[in-house]
Amino acid sequence: RRQPRPSRAILLGALAIAAAALAVRTVIRNTEYSSPLRMARTVLERWPNANAEYLVGAELAAAGQARESIPHLRAAAAGYPPARVVLGTTLLDLGETAEGIAALERFARDEPLGRPSRAAHGRLANTYAAAGNFAAALPHYREYLAAHGADAAAWTGLAIAQVETGARGEAVD
Repeated sequence: RRQPRPSRAILLGALAIAAAALAVRTVIRNTEYSSPLRMARTVLERWPNANAEYLVGAELAAAGQARESIPHLRAAAAGYPPARVVLGTTLLDLGETAEGIAALERFARDEPLGRPSRAAHGRLANTYAAAGNFAAALPHYREYLAAHGADAAAWTGLAIAQVETGARGEAVD
């Protein structure tokens, strides 16, 4: 006996429904990927953790929304130490010097190896030098220059800090 076959109209209807569902899903996904900030917020909504908080905070800071980034970066710093670099630099940019320095100092102390640590040292060196605390700037310039030996501005900063702390001979070298 011959089995009845579904009509062509039913098959086309099912195919159209499937295509529409996939199109809707694509539109939703494209919306999620429309900007790095939106994508970071989507990650935080779906998988709330320190890294996701860091992503949102870093993207907010990059988008010029520094004040809005701080709560996310503070939440991230507890579980994801590299967040302290962005937190510290953002706080310094906002004029919250003491807390910014503390975040960068803690990161540099707790995570001494790697590029983010060297970046923290560079920012700390310049911050201390700008405040006239050249003795505090010296070790940070040295740490930064260990990784960025071609940075002429950092060498100049180190020499100025050495002159200001009385180490003129080292500054000349």
